[in-house]
Amino acid sequence: MADKPRSPIQIGQAYEQMLQRLTEGFLPLKFNTDFGIGATLKRISDSVPVIHREFAETMIGFQTTFRNVFGDIAKIKRLEPTGWLPHSSSPLHLLDDEIEAEELRAQVETHYRANWSEIKAGFIERIAAYDLDDEAKETFLEALDAHEASHYRSVVRLLFPEIERIACKEFYQGKLYEKPKEGESQGKQITSLTGFRETVLDLPAGDVIGFEYGMQLYEKLNDHLYSAVGSSKSRIRRCEQDPVPNRNASLHGIVSYKSFQNSMNMLIMAEYTYHLFSVMKEYLLEESDEGGPETS
Repeated sequence: MADKPRSPIQIGQAYEQMLQRLTEGFLPLKFNTDFGIGATLKRISDSVPVIHREFAETMIGFQTTFRNVFGDIAKIKRLEPTGWLPHSSSPLHLLDDEIEAEELRAQVETHYRANWSEIKAGFIERIAAYDLDDEAKETFLEALDAHEASHYRSVVRLLFPEIERIACKEFYQGKLYEKPKEGESQGKQITSLTGFRETVLDLPAGDVIGFEYGMQLYEKLNDHLYSAVGSSKSRIRRCEQDPVPNRNASLHGIVSYKSFQNSMNMLIMAEYTYHLFSVMKEYLLEESDEGGPETS
């Protein structure tokens, strides 16, 4: 059986480990030979420590850049048990202390409540810059106002349909169905954004991870936000326990996402999808100009 493909974040972690091994494990070579090339090999061997030092300095610099792009993985992973998504507004200073997950969850919520005016202003500034229509931007502003007014379930139920509207207009060219797969007469409805989520992986890596913690958020988008729930008790239970809203569970009334944390996580995921739609528009326009394939 073929190995299961690794997620982007798993690839990132493996790559960082590889860099660490390279910078620490490139040891000088030793030669002990009676052949005539011994002197040449010795000169090569003597030069290895210099190569090692310069290579290590280069790799350490690259490793620092890599950490900046992917975020401090070890620190951000401390957020996972709390149910909070990583974001540019995340209180990283709280992640330095060793405290229980539930206490940390409460402290992060306190941070968001205490700094809401500044955090809201950041959302507004970034949303205004995305290459999306006024409807998308106004809807997000309404979601921010709803969150501020403690109408948390409204935030979730407002943003999921808006994300689908943007997808229909910007990605699916106004169509309500995915492109049929081989053997199908008609594709599935676009409500799960399957084609969109698959196409994200074809974007240049810089566009996916240009959004802070973009790799971690893409994993949540792909694995959870649009996963089917149905009537499975175990799936329903997982959705109830996960503070990140699930589209299927919310819009079909299976789970009521009515907490401050549900609402905040929805704002973060919605902003991330806005970012992806915005950067994706450029490539879709280029394909259209070049007579490339349609997306659906």
